[in-house]
Amino acid sequence: MISRVFFILEIDDKKFEDMYVDVKQPFGTDFEKCPVEVSPPVGSYHGPINHEQFSEAVEKYYRSIIGSQGSGIRISSSAKNIRMRGNIADKTEVIEIELSDQSKAW
Repeated sequence: MISRVFFILEIDDKKFEDMYVDVKQPFGTDFEKCPVEVSPPVGSYHGPINHEQFSEAVEKYYRSIIGSQGSGIRISSSAKNIRMRGNIADKTEVIEIELSDQSKAW
């Protein structure tokens, strides 16, 4: 399963409004137990970002929408061969992560 998460990145007083990441569930893995893959951010920001904190925040956000506990689409671990296309979930959430010149980047 591949999904896309769009977001606005704010650093100090500057906004990067055209940002997104792809979130992938590797084929054959258990959605509830295995981590998802979060791509590097795409958009106008090209500076450092803490990969670990950022990926954890994206995964937590994603699972809050999709999964057995999701508010948008509930998928149980016993579900097989699910095909969904063109679904859009809209949920606003503010997440803060550390950002410095020493941040781990992609």
